[in-house]
Amino acid sequence: MAEPPTEALVTNLRYRSAWVAICEAYLRQISDPEVRALLEAMQEVEQEAVETLAALLRQRDISPMHVGSDERLLRQALNRRSDDARVNFIRQGLIASQKWYQSQAAETPEAAELWRELAEEQAALARRFAGLLSWQEEG
Repeated sequence: MAEPPTEALVTNLRYRSAWVAICEAYLRQISDPEVRALLEAMQEVEQEAVETLAALLRQRDISPMHVGSDERLLRQALNRRSDDARVNFIRQGLIASQKWYQSQAAETPEAAELWRELAEEQAALARRFAGLLSWQEEG
């Protein structure tokens, strides 16, 4: 499998690291057990992605410790004041990441397999969050 450009790996590591921090913050704020279970699942998915991306960067002699996270995304997430707004923010973020992965796969078809692998679990989480939102609207 061909590797994606370093810049795309760094960008994705920053993004996924921010989502780990967002999940941690939201787990301190949200009490609904169903939402918490989804957040815990998402945090695990995001942490695994961070580890994969960090390993790929280390192979290129780039320290993942210096990459950091997407602070703008983290600030946007922390500005959400209600549980519904937080859940919707996550769902929208997961949808946006799917579009990003699709564009990366199109730009570097030789690395599309990696982008698909990283996107698959996020897509499943997006569907679960969408289902949770529709269930809450009905209830």
